[in-house]
This record gives sequence, structure tokens and C-alpha cells, in this order.
Amino acid sequence: MQNKKINIAKNAHFHFLFIDDGPEKEGFRQAIQQAGLTDNVIILDSTPKIKNYYSAMNLFVLPSLFEGLPMAGIEAQANGLPIIVSDTISHQLKITKTTFLSVQPDKESIKSWVEAILITQSRIDNQNVQEQFLKKGFLIDSSVAKWEEIYLS
Repeated sequence: MQNKKINIAKNAHFHFLFIDDGPEKEGFRQAIQQAGLTDNVIILDSTPKIKNYYSAMNLFVLPSLFEGLPMAGIEAQANGLPIIVSDTISHQLKITKTTFLSVQPDKESIKSWVEAILITQSRIDNQNVQEQFLKKGFLIDSSVAKWEEIYLS
């Protein structure tokens, strides 16, 4: 981790929650410890009880290089979270407040992620979430109705 990124994290009043079992997890944990950020970062194993954690968050961030249409991003939005994701992710993910950013390892890309995190507003109200999910066809009731219509016609 670069000192500039570490200073931003130390000076901001943020707490980060990472839930993953990926191959970089242990190296990431060591970098967090070396940077002195263990009080601001919680790293958890993957869990089937993810909904409990979404309710504790204000923002969902997914800077992934290789994702199609990530279920975690859909779940986060269903829980009223604005999301910031890589521009490599399918734009079908844009259901509610979604920001797509480059994941290039350069200063401008890093700066844009930090700025987006700092300016992203609070959670989305439940009524708006349901309206957007309905409009985009992500509510189970509307999806079932569409499939019934297809199969019965």
C-alpha cells in the first residue's frame, strides 16, 4: 500500500468490511497490519448470512477485474446500498445508485475511487429500491410472471 492511500484511510472516519476467501486475503491482511489500519478494517470469511452485514454498511464497493453480473452487487442494492464497482462489470448491474470506475493501477484511477467513496450519499430508501428493481425486472414476482407468459403462450 502506498503511504498516500494509507494517510487517506487513517484521516477519514471510515471502517472497512471485507468479506472474502480469495487467494489474496492473507497478503491483504498483512498489508493492513503493516499500515497500522487494523482498527479500521474488519476482514471476514465468506458467509451465507451476508444480509446481516449489508444492513451494517453505508456503501458497497467492488473493485474487481473479473466479474460478469455479480450477485453480491445485486444483493447490496436490494438492501438499499449505493454501489461503486469496476467498469469491467456488466452495466446490467445498474439497478439503483451505481458508479462504474476504472480499475487501472494508476494515481488517477485510485483518486477517482477515493473521491467516489467520499462523496457517495447515504442508503437508498426501500420504496425507491423496490421501484427500481421492478423497473429493471429484478423482482421475483415480475420475473415469474414474465416466464409464465413466455411458457404459456
